[in-house]
Amino acid sequence: MTDSNRIAVASYGEALWDCIPDGLFLGGAPFNAAYHLACLGVQSYPITCVGDDLLGDQVLERAKSAGLNTDFIKRHEILETGVALAKLDDQGNAEYDIRLPSAWDEIELSADELASLSELDAAIYGSLVTRSELSRDTLETLLENFSGLKVCDINLRAPYDDLKRAIHFARLADIVKLNHDELYRVIAANPMDFALEGAMKECALLLGVDRLVVTLAGDGAAYCQEGEFRMVESQSIEVVDTIGAGDAFTSALVVSLVSGLGVDEALERANQLGAFVASRSGGQPIYDSRMLMELSEI
Repeated sequence: MTDSNRIAVASYGEALWDCIPDGLFLGGAPFNAAYHLACLGVQSYPITCVGDDLLGDQVLERAKSAGLNTDFIKRHEILETGVALAKLDDQGNAEYDIRLPSAWDEIELSADELASLSELDAAIYGSLVTRSELSRDTLETLLENFSGLKVCDINLRAPYDDLKRAIHFARLADIVKLNHDELYRVIAANPMDFALEGAMKECALLLGVDRLVVTLAGDGAAYCQEGEFRMVESQSIEVVDTIGAGDAFTSALVVSLVSGLGVDEALERANQLGAFVASRSGGQPIYDSRMLMELSEI
């Protein structure tokens, strides 16, 4: 299924269209991650489900044109392709109205498909897709048999933000990534009462993971591994919108780590790509892997 000379990464979860004032943009955190994986030159396998409708057709066409493998993008005969109505504040941050139910609420994989995916180098997944029983069960089965690096991107979007369920799936990962607000929500603490380093160590202990990554928007990112804490500062950029920036960060981090880069360089590359995406409109701006080394100059 894969080219043995290239890194191969799966990204499991929602594919949906973000409706923002500037237009209609293809997104969903896992699908954004899959797009950036392909841009970074690895074999990208989005695992999702879209409707048998025009928007579903466009997901497949866009995926193929971006170089994504479409073998695991399913079509649902009844449910429609996902849509999220996004509202941006003055800083470009988005709030979403995510429609329920959508096709990605019913992702299914056969035994043969699960077997073929189990040998990939890494898998990225989020917590939003676990809002539905079928997609949740499929993800759990995939993770049980997966031999590569498992990366959970906690994504608490009200009202689909069941904390107990998000923690359960985070505990199945090797690396957990979340943002500043989600960090303090997971440990049920106030940022005014709990410094970042201590909060991250507490969260890693709670989740039972060795590696934890927290994105800090304009303040960069922090990384905690087996009690060792480090930070990387953000670039100074003009933010257009933050849609997809965290997903780009995750993709670059995973590719860098699987490629064998050290943590510091991996964080730098991830931070650079996240900043680049935040300086563009939508979660999937056009670029290629050669730009990654040049992003620090943007």
